Amino acid sequence: MVMGKVFERFPRLRFGVIEVGASWVGPMCERMDLHSKLMAKVGITYSMPPSEFVRRNVRVTPFWHEDVNLMVERYGLKEVYVFSTGLSACGGQPRTRSGVFARTIDRLGSDYEQAFFCDNGALLFPGL
Repeated sequence: MVMGKVFERFPRLRFGVIEVGASWVGPMCERMDLHSKLMAKVGITYSMPPSEFVRRNVRVTPFWHEDVNLMVERYGLKEVYVFSTGLSACGGQPRTRSGVFARTIDRLGSDYEQAFFCDNGALLFPGL
């Protein structure tokens, strides 16, 4: 969807990746950005780096045990990560899950808590 220019042709299209973790997003974006520079040498160009399409159009739910602090510190893309309860996988209540996730984003600042738990995911629900 990124490298095939789907998001370039349909900039309002949104894509959510739910319940598969998120540690792969940063490395994938890094590889796509490098690949797009190579493709430019043969005349295939993009209106912005592939990672920016991901930032604009994609949201991903990390597993509760993944370190969102580390992922954002290494790769940026703080808009991409969104909260999910994961109740079906491990049991527990949403309140419990939010406490676990709060510890995985604690180094990113108090404003990131609002983004992670609410604002980032709103992209997937236009009109709400």
